[in-house]
Amino acid sequence: MNSKSLAIIAVVAIVVAGVTYCTYILDSDDDLELRDYLVVGDWVEYCFGNDSYTDRYTVTDVECIDRYVVNVSDQYTMTVSYAFLFTIIDPDDDGIKYLGMETANTFMGKINCEVYSKDSYGTSYKYYVDPETKLVLITEGVDDDGRTFTSRITGTSVFSPVNMDYTDIVLSEPAAGSAYEYENKYEYVSGDSFYSGGYDASMEVTSVNYDGTLNIVGEDEPITVEDFMSGLVMSDEDYDAWTLVGTKVVSTQWGLMECNEYTRSSYDAAVNDAKWGMLTDPETGLILKMWMEDHNLEYEGIVWDDYFESSTLLNCNLVQVIE
Repeated sequence: MNSKSLAIIAVVAIVVAGVTYCTYILDSDDDLELRDYLVVGDWVEYCFGNDSYTDRYTVTDVECIDRYVVNVSDQYTMTVSYAFLFTIIDPDDDGIKYLGMETANTFMGKINCEVYSKDSYGTSYKYYVDPETKLVLITEGVDDDGRTFTSRITGTSVFSPVNMDYTDIVLSEPAAGSAYEYENKYEYVSGDSFYSGGYDASMEVTSVNYDGTLNIVGEDEPITVEDFMSGLVMSDEDYDAWTLVGTKVVSTQWGLMECNEYTRSSYDAAVNDAKWGMLTDPETGLILKMWMEDHNLEYEGIVWDDYFESSTLLNCNLVQVIE
């Protein structure tokens, strides 16, 4: 998690929160494995302030990779990311300071936590972190007006294994009405300066011509099927340019999928040191998510310390789930 995300989640903790403290004891012999994805039914419970109230967040739907609909204490629902619900400390993030070890009462019992601090957006944070998973168990903070706050996890299902029954998909041939849509986001960060934005990009077929070309919404000229699919699946050139680094389990709107994870360096190493990543379905080459991070990037006359952009598949009616 980058330092900007860490700051935002901690700020959210001031707003969201609360639980009467109770301790959930885990077997000390258990080898904890923290999932970095959520499935329907997953939950996390927080207490905030002086144990004044409890909020329980339960996943009711998966809209796409890292976009979850959650029910909050049977009061309302909202759509959030994994990082909204769980803060994971990366000791190498800018601004993170290691303070040492300290024993704390957590939902896993009394454990020796790693303690970190961070100052961001006028607020000072102190994090008590599980040494094994780097999950923040307790957050303490003081904002620029001197107000203090505390949040602690009192329980969660995300240490529990799930049934690895992966979803298999195929892609249908483009026809009238075939469409897909990606959500594109970008973030610029320098110190306490932050700028972000985003937009959705879509392709939709209105009709198919006698020669097999496709008429597209917003396009004056028809395009080939290959051109239509080029924004959706990996091409032969992509397989040559990208490096397969392993597999990753992700939760999607079609179900749990084991995806191929690719990486590559900047398209022009002489210009910047950007790093790219991509998640695809192994069988179809469907691109579920692509992202890029860069550093010391100039935009609107400012040299930004960090830049991040991502493109996530929101909708695609060509995807057919194999039963």
